[in-house]
Amino acid sequence: MDIVSIGPLEIDPEQVRREFATVAERLEGRKLGFVYLPHDVDAAPILKAACVGLGDRVVGATTGGAAFTERGFTRKGLVGGVMGGRGFDYAVAAARDLSPQDSQRLEDACGELVVAARKSVTRTPALLALGDGRSIDGVALTETLSRRLPPHWRIFGGTAGDSLVFEDRSRVFLDEEVLDGAAVLVALFSDSNCGVAVGHGWSAVPGAKELVVSEIDGHTLLGLDGRPAAEVYGEELHRLGLVSDPAVLVSDASRYQFGARSRFGELTIRAALEFPGDGSIRLAGGVTPGTVLQVVATTPDRLAESAVEVGRRAVAEFSEGRTPRGGLVFDCAARLAYLEDAYPSQVRGFFAGHAFPLIGVTSYGEIAKFGGSLEGFHNATAVMAAW
Repeated sequence: MDIVSIGPLEIDPEQVRREFATVAERLEGRKLGFVYLPHDVDAAPILKAACVGLGDRVVGATTGGAAFTERGFTRKGLVGGVMGGRGFDYAVAAARDLSPQDSQRLEDACGELVVAARKSVTRTPALLALGDGRSIDGVALTETLSRRLPPHWRIFGGTAGDSLVFEDRSRVFLDEEVLDGAAVLVALFSDSNCGVAVGHGWSAVPGAKELVVSEIDGHTLLGLDGRPAAEVYGEELHRLGLVSDPAVLVSDASRYQFGARSRFGELTIRAALEFPGDGSIRLAGGVTPGTVLQVVATTPDRLAESAVEVGRRAVAEFSEGRTPRGGLVFDCAARLAYLEDAYPSQVRGFFAGHAFPLIGVTSYGEIAKFGGSLEGFHNATAVMAAW
């Protein structure tokens, strides 16, 4: 199989068609295209151009603020890519009109892919999941995938964003369709093993209290320690000396997140995305009542170091000296918001000393479930898959 990155490009349907057509001419066999776009772009003509140029299927999503390849990153343009060539096949299924109360559509989509996998000979089946980050619960999505797919499958992906403006305009793409409240699932069958790695670089702030989740609705945190969540969060940031005004939180949400530690010591990050003003906090992923949270923080250096470590572990399965054929990265929009203009330095870390095609996007939540890992849905985290 081969992976070819495209872009960053200007938002120009004809240029997009030409770029995908050029790649299609180079690759044999089936091809899968990727398109990542800002949330405020009219995606339909771009998707049509990509499908026409490629002559095969296209998936993608709106970004959490940026997307990138090995050639650079963009906030306003398009990033894409193609997987294809000998030794590669795939199957696609979509779950539309998802709701927290009904997982049947998602389970049916998983079933379609399991059936397709029986017809393919592959070393390690992998599942790419793209979900609408503003209208579906990433935790519920990941748990259903884990439950319905064989345990040896490597599951990775992310949830679409809307550039941190929270206008409820995050979308996922399937061919020429722009989908809301949906998940697009792609089973990837390759002649090469898929290495998946996850990392975040955050740790508990020294002296941070343990705050117990007393009330939550989906991924809207209502109560901590029996009081309105936003009040407790603001007071804790003020007590730790991290903010001067405990009532003003929005500007600090990307700098101080929540960390939930499992019984085995693993730290899972939950990003505070929105403060509606009613005492609640909208998280990027849910937690269960009774979960103990602490305020966590990081530094630019630690985020960059975590990117290097993620890249190193993603390619560790390959024989020594072999350069990966390419990789896909889902990097949380909270890391972009934290790093701002220093973000490109973190992107360079994912290569871990190698040079290969890379297709990356910032997301509202990251999915990584493989090899018996306990947690599957992450925030403020980087996930990388490499072949």
